[in-house]
This record gives sequence, structure tokens and C-alpha cells, in this order.
Amino acid sequence: CVWCVCVGNPAPVVYWTRGSDRITSSKPETVTLTITNASVPDSGDYVCHADNDLGRIENGTKIVVITQLTFDERPSPTYEAALSETIVLHCTSSLAPGYPGPVAEWSYPQCSKSSSRRTVRSVKN
Repeated sequence: CVWCVCVGNPAPVVYWTRGSDRITSSKPETVTLTITNASVPDSGDYVCHADNDLGRIENGTKIVVITQLTFDERPSPTYEAALSETIVLHCTSSLAPGYPGPVAEWSYPQCSKSSSRRTVRSVKN
């Protein structure tokens, strides 16, 4: 949760907004913003506002929901190909780009000295 404390006379109305949506409103001088079961769409800029008859103040914060990546499509554990044949491996995640942004990397065992050249190409979407 994130809290906002504002003091004034007359007592201010304190509330949070996200974009143009007003999230909370109350008379107390402290308003707590609580996001239950936070998910990636809850990430964003939130602003605490305090209004009374003498004026208005506001202060903002950025909330970032960090997620663990999961795969939608995984490559098969084994592939067979003829010499010089191109092999295309697909690996996708529905949370990409996510936050923090994912880093995709392919790795394979060290080639023996007698092996021919190996090329690994990575494509970012």
C-alpha cells in the first residue's frame, strides 16, 4: 500500500487518481492506496491530491508490478536436421515485454574442435 498524508485548515479532501480516474476519496488527512492482488495492468502513475477552500496540492508516484515470466510456447527438447539445414526454434511469452523487460538468450553445449561453425540468431519482437 502507498499512503498520502496532508494537513490543512480547513481539513483537506484527500484522494488518489490514476490518469483521469478518481480512485479514493475521504475526509481524513491520511489516505491509503491499497491494490489487492496487484497485476501488471496496475502498474502506472498515481497522484495523491489534497483540496480545500484555500487551494490544491498534489504529489505523484509510479507503481511498477514486477512479474515472473512464463512461456506460452516452448521449443521441443530435441530437433533433428540434415547438415547445413536451417533450424528455427520458437519460444514465446505472453508477458513480454513485461517489467523488467525480458532478455532472451539461446545457449548450447560447447562445440568440439572438429565441429563446423555454428550460428545462433536472436530476433526481438
